[in-house]
Amino acid sequence: KVSLATCVLPASNPRADGTALNLLCVAPGLIAIEKPWGVSTEDVQQTASTCLQMRLSLISRLDLPTSGILPMAFESDAGVEAD
Repeated sequence: KVSLATCVLPASNPRADGTALNLLCVAPGLIAIEKPWGVSTEDVQQTASTCLQMRLSLISRLDLPTSGILPMAFESDAGVEAD
């Protein structure tokens, strides 16, 4: 099982520099991650996918200036653990 505790967004965006991802919820085949404002949905997806070492599929997108909950789907046999 893997957690996002050490997943940090890339420094390509000043808002993202050093910002850790917050995994809010885990359910079979689904995770919910807190997206900070000023960070793209794709940056969050890429960072989480890399950290968790699994393919994540976007279910929804949030605009760049919007913060909120970003749901993503994954293969249910992969182990993910909420912080």
